[in-house]
Amino acid sequence: MEIGRRALQKVILKIMHKFLYPWEHYVVDNFFSEEILYRLKEEKIESINFAENGTGRDSVSNRCFITHDYKSDLGKSLIKEYESYFSILFPIAGDLYDGHYRIEIANDSDMYYSNPHLDSLDKKVTIITYISAPKNLGTDLYTTHDSKPYNVKWKDNRSLIFKPGNKEWHGMRKYTWQGLRRVIIFNTVLKENWKLIEQLWINN
Repeated sequence: MEIGRRALQKVILKIMHKFLYPWEHYVVDNFFSEEILYRLKEEKIESINFAENGTGRDSVSNRCFITHDYKSDLGKSLIKEYESYFSILFPIAGDLYDGHYRIEIANDSDMYYSNPHLDSLDKKVTIITYISAPKNLGTDLYTTHDSKPYNVKWKDNRSLIFKPGNKEWHGMRKYTWQGLRRVIIFNTVLKENWKLIEQLWINN
């Protein structure tokens, strides 16, 4: 119980801002500790455990999923920080311990884009955290798949949080830039419904 209270106090101090346009979502600045943020900015990654899925991120040459077999120590540190938010996210997304974790790090080049899409309903929550970028390359939100985008502006260590549903259209317009855009994406998913088990951090 004491651990849960400390975790809740930690999140309250960081302030989770709620927005209703274009649909309900939340933004948290300074999401990770400075130690974890530094490591995420410096971490070397290899594209070793992903499958092409017909979207813009197929062009990304450096992306990976954190698993027990790949960067396990980093995964354990990340999960402690993610789980510190679970209490306050419970009214939004339900019990996030009741599933397995999908943690993706991606270095997006300017070949990357993401057409407006809805996340799978097998994801109980989506947390997109901005790690580093050469300019504002934040996520776009849409009321429909072809509406005008609303941009969640980039700030290092800012997280966009939402519960996937039938109206949470999001993506990223095609831009031109030099360098890399690094993001980390966290989902809690149901193992029995997730085809690519090799992407998951399996909770026993």
